[in-house]
Amino acid sequence: MKAVGKFINETFIHNPHNVRLFSPDELESNKLDAVFDSTNRNFQWDEFANARGGRVIEVLSEHLCQGFMQGYTLTGRTGIFPSYESFLNIIHTMMVQYAKFIKMVSFNI
Repeated sequence: MKAVGKFINETFIHNPHNVRLFSPDELESNKLDAVFDSTNRNFQWDEFANARGGRVIEVLSEHLCQGFMQGYTLTGRTGIFPSYESFLNIIHTMMVQYAKFIKMVSFNI
């Protein structure tokens, strides 16, 4: 996981405006903390961190992260959604539903 964190960090460096990470769990506990070498969390509620351009959205809710990522990717950008095995059933069904939505929308354009 540490190697993956370094890879995501490099992705942020090379794509500073069109990639975000939407994490439903704490990145440090999952050993992905290398992503913070080049960016920060994007805290909207913190008056001292607001609008500083953090590429990491960390909210402890799979459903919120999924919704944020859907809106983000609908604008043509790329979202990364890390998770682990015990939550993949929840995330998988949301991703399949979103893929069906994208398929239906693309046929109707």
